[in-house]
Amino acid sequence: MAGLGSVHRALRVLEVVADAGDGITAKAVARRLDYNLSTTYHLLSSLVEDGYLVRLEPARGFGLGRSSPR
Repeated sequence: MAGLGSVHRALRVLEVVADAGDGITAKAVARRLDYNLSTTYHLLSSLVEDGYLVRLEPARGFGLGRSSPR
């Protein structure tokens, strides 16, 4: 069941990034979800690697990627 927890956390990250619209930092995602920052970076990195998120300029953080449902 641990895998399902990771999927749930990743989907919540996607929702937060989508709601932000024009980009959001890892710290802001972690704060909104009450996640550990290192866990948040791990989830964000995985989602970037799979194309669901993109890394924006540093001040804007992360945004939806081409693989994200819109």
